Amino acid sequence: HYVTSACNAACDHCYFLDRLNAKDDLRKDETFGVIHRLGRLRALLVAGGEPFICRHLDEILIAYHRICGVGVAQIPTMAFHGDRMRKTIERALTACPGLHLTVNVSLDGFEAFHDANRKIPGRWRRAIGNLRMLLAMRADHPRLRVCVVSVLMPDTLDQLRPFAEFIRHGIAPDLHI
Repeated sequence: HYVTSACNAACDHCYFLDRLNAKDDLRKDETFGVIHRLGRLRALLVAGGEPFICRHLDEILIAYHRICGVGVAQIPTMAFHGDRMRKTIERALTACPGLHLTVNVSLDGFEAFHDANRKIPGRWRRAIGNLRMLLAMRADHPRLRVCVVSVLMPDTLDQLRPFAEFIRHGIAPDLHI
């Protein structure tokens, strides 16, 4: 479910780049109308743009769980909106005791490459800080899984091993793919 086309980056490798920040996203009432018509679902992938820009993402997750029976959901993110991420995750997991949520944080290389690729200086440091916040949230939310997802690109090949080691030992997410 693409919850929004809004995004505050312009990543070189984005497959959705020509549709970002469109003005034709579903309204909130339209989204919930679709959810009510879907029937039973086991799993959900929420996407976008940047899903955490969607101000009613917690309500969407809760509706999918309660109405459609979704037990597993994944959300890819650039981990830019830390406070909104924390609140959304806490609300959804508190309201849905049977929901298992995976947050996939996009990190494609070390700081200089990451920020240049995303077109926003400071994106790396903010993502790393919010990634660590997410990892700390697992203590209170055992149904939260935090992963790092990296896109392999020609400009990152020479840094692949040190970057993977940094993620594995310096960040220690549940999974790095």
